[in-house]
Amino acid sequence: MHAAAAGALAALVGLGILQRRRARRAMPLRVGSGGNAAARAAQAPASAAAIEGAPNLPEVLRTFRWRRADELEAPVLQLLTRRLRAIGRPPHALYRLMSPQTLAQASSRELSELARTEPLLAARVLGIVNSAFYGLRQPVASLGHAITYLGLNAFRGLCLQYAMEQTFTPTSREQALLFDEIWRACALAVTQCAQMAQRLGLPEPAALVSEMVLYFVGQIAVCLLAPPAGVVALHAGELPQRLRAEQELIGINAAEVGALMLRAWELPPALVDAVRDIDRVFDTPAAAFAPERAARLAVCHLSARLAEDSLAQRSQPLDEMLQGPRAELFHLRGYLALPQLRALMSC
Repeated sequence: MHAAAAGALAALVGLGILQRRRARRAMPLRVGSGGNAAARAAQAPASAAAIEGAPNLPEVLRTFRWRRADELEAPVLQLLTRRLRAIGRPPHALYRLMSPQTLAQASSRELSELARTEPLLAARVLGIVNSAFYGLRQPVASLGHAITYLGLNAFRGLCLQYAMEQTFTPTSREQALLFDEIWRACALAVTQCAQMAQRLGLPEPAALVSEMVLYFVGQIAVCLLAPPAGVVALHAGELPQRLRAEQELIGINAAEVGALMLRAWELPPALVDAVRDIDRVFDTPAAAFAPERAARLAVCHLSARLAEDSLAQRSQPLDEMLQGPRAELFHLRGYLALPQLRALMSC
């Protein structure tokens, strides 16, 4: 890491420690100045810890507090934003792949031609469809057949992911290994999300799949922000442990970091909020969101957890997964009771 970058990172971590010390002395954390911050705070969903009367709330939720970016001290937020702007610019293909025209009109033939011009993308698609995640009896050797099997929305998502991969460059062996793990989880989550959206008949499934891809931007950005010695620790364990570790080091978690990055890329605020709130399913009851939005958040959140479980070789049927002791799924069970999502439990 260059000396200047290391100095900026050290300053970021130092300011983050100062922020946490001040927070402990005077809770709640001081919200940044400005009417926009106050408005966002008023609109933000309440965390589980703030909701009275929640029965049998697990300890991991009772003791967790989601820290929003607008709660950071102004110098910390400014430095963090500058570091994120220096990490990478959005790929040129991002806006094209997410344009309404592409989402609504791109045909299988057009997307197949795109993949054939990018051998790494074609290999990724074939690797996904032939992975143990799908357990096909006969391997798929044709790119066209792979696209047909996955569906257009999943393939669009993989194209978007491929474009995102070209944006971020790891600077150490540890980062490279984690990048590979994160992008593999992204690919599995994308295909899972596309299949769920189709099965449930959710509106705008292509846009939902795009949100699933962008969800992983925050995780990549956190890897680049963290010092080499802390990278592996940040991605060890399940979601609750990662969220706490990220907030302890940086002041906010990967979802909030990703939102800052997407805002710097000038993506629509509604899209940024939708991506950021995917992990709010962990600490926020479904009733805190409008039903339609809650359903979309839950599909993405569940897809990410299923992908991570598959890579960790702990996959199990959905009903068994939800009946298990995992505290991180406490609120997700409530989301899956929504009428829009009940079909998932009958599959």
